[in-house]
Amino acid sequence: MSLETIYVGIDVGLTHTGVAFSTRDMDTPLDVDRWPGNKEVAKKVPTKLWYRAGCMKPVSWGFDEPEELHRGMDVIDCFKLYLDPDFHTDGLENSPEVFWTNEDVQLWFVDFLTALRQYIIKYIRNAEVFANDVMGDWKLHPVEYLFSFPTTWQNSKVVETFSRTVTRAGFGECAAHSVEIKLSEAAAAAVYSAKNFKNQRSIQSPKGRRELAIGNEERIRKGDVILICDAGGGTTDVSVLKVLSTQKFEIREGHTEEVLELEQLDFVNGRPIGSVRIDQAFQRLIETRLKCIDYNSENVSWSLKYAARDLTKGSFQTIKENFGYQIESVLNKIAPYVPGLPRAYHNPEEGFENGRIILTGDDIRKLFDEQICRIFSMIDEQLRRIRELSPSEKVTHFVLSGGLGSSPYVQDCFKREYGYGKAAKRILISEDPQLAVCRGLVIDRIHRLRYGHSIISSRRSCHSYGIVFNNRLSQNKRSPRQSEGIKISPYDRKRYAVNQIEWLIKRDQLIHQRQYISQKFNRVFDNNSSEISWKDLIAMSQSPATRLPQTSNEGDARIICEIDSRVSRELLRQHPKPVKVQKWWGSKRNPEFLKIQYEVRLVIGSSHLKFEVWFEDMVIGESDEVPVNWQYTSIDEAISLDSQASWPVDWSNCGHAGGTKDK
Repeated sequence: MSLETIYVGIDVGLTHTGVAFSTRDMDTPLDVDRWPGNKEVAKKVPTKLWYRAGCMKPVSWGFDEPEELHRGMDVIDCFKLYLDPDFHTDGLENSPEVFWTNEDVQLWFVDFLTALRQYIIKYIRNAEVFANDVMGDWKLHPVEYLFSFPTTWQNSKVVETFSRTVTRAGFGECAAHSVEIKLSEAAAAAVYSAKNFKNQRSIQSPKGRRELAIGNEERIRKGDVILICDAGGGTTDVSVLKVLSTQKFEIREGHTEEVLELEQLDFVNGRPIGSVRIDQAFQRLIETRLKCIDYNSENVSWSLKYAARDLTKGSFQTIKENFGYQIESVLNKIAPYVPGLPRAYHNPEEGFENGRIILTGDDIRKLFDEQICRIFSMIDEQLRRIRELSPSEKVTHFVLSGGLGSSPYVQDCFKREYGYGKAAKRILISEDPQLAVCRGLVIDRIHRLRYGHSIISSRRSCHSYGIVFNNRLSQNKRSPRQSEGIKISPYDRKRYAVNQIEWLIKRDQLIHQRQYISQKFNRVFDNNSSEISWKDLIAMSQSPATRLPQTSNEGDARIICEIDSRVSRELLRQHPKPVKVQKWWGSKRNPEFLKIQYEVRLVIGSSHLKFEVWFEDMVIGESDEVPVNWQYTSIDEAISLDSQASWPVDWSNCGHAGGTKDK
């Protein structure tokens, strides 16, 4: 009997990590909701490690905090975004507080993911749903681990580094296991919203925010345009999608499921906004208040900085999670204990009573409002872009997900800002919004397995991708740019504009799933060659579609990959149609050369592109998958690129053999 593959979705968040799992035949994913060091049900585990001085490996992780934090012991958390070397926060990149290197961050990832993997195995083996299925060697059981990545990781090299750390942590280490890192966090959250739309709740319901959205105006339907705001610990993503249809699929006999088919109307806008920024602002507030009292502790290890940090990571987390509930809203006095401050300490003039610091509701509200204003600015910018790009489309619904999106205070702010007036939106909350990403990863993978395509049917590209070629010029045609771009071919003595780029996908272009874009080209070779091989160069640009570079040596064009192709003489004899034997100009010794027609296809994936070279009905060359973040990058944003070398002319490349086609 063949074993059912288990699909495990893992959302490594800045503050917490969520894990969901399922088999192909299960109706909905299950969550890992019991964790070491915590006796209660918890949907996510803290992305946190504890190290002891002199030890290379962590002493504990997640909820399993050591009973006593000894001197020389340190807690490592909120390290996720620093995997991107270009990420800086609040001007701290040159601060002495930033003691780590990128290698340190990779090591923390490996240590955390190793502990996570070992616990996932234990949890799934003990899950009742798999009581009789995972009894043997785990290494022999087929498992697919599905990871997401932040929308803010715009450089594909960061995703590659993350992939290597996942492998170093033991994921996919045996033949029966594999790893997939294809969906951004924003895409996974959108998938979850599409599958879970019947279980979304309306925050505008007069019966309270726990009521399901059941009215015709509340529930999402065909033709609606939805804005999904996934606000988490470290980043906030805003995406706008149109509901093309509500599709019904038969899972098995007698069981069907309804899923929204979505079309992306604009790039995903992802920025480093989240609940961690609220924590940082709170810690600065406490440090400022503690400086005013000039307290000298007898404990030599006490400092106001550590006291502020411990209060932030301790009592404040409960305050933050509950802020906005009715019972909290009527309490204008919040008084948590300050770690290390004696219970007898009393300084009412500076706002300290019995070892507690006195805070008001306005103090906490200001911390939230700073981040909420930044989120609203993102949303307003996105709404403006939709009006410009698609004037006929109007956003009808907002869907909130993520840890910060589950805050009742944040939800109430959304309701006040966007829930009233002529342009009012229906504001919905996903079921278990903090699990939208890890569940979305599993749902998308199983949907692709069942039906052959992703739930999001189309996206918009934020970059342009093309192929380098030599463009033959007619006798009277001048070069579109400078004359030095024109050279004479040694094969036919014709004029060519060399190293031109045929852009197969342009920025802002709508990209459909199950589609490939193709272009035919010609190559010429010595007729006496025993084997024929060549390289095709793939170029990328971040410039707007109206200002794309025309050659590989100008503007921001850069070569992102090369495709090696090879055809044998036997293959040429089997397929004579695309092969022509022509006279070699000006040569008596080698009077003939081969002219070969072939096709370059750009295949569209859910989060990647792949280039293939076809000769007749077979692939003779292909690129690795090129990761693509379908996201918004401002035209005015500074773009940092690697230095681009000047590319020599490949004279076997002799240009187009037909128009570009979408298939």
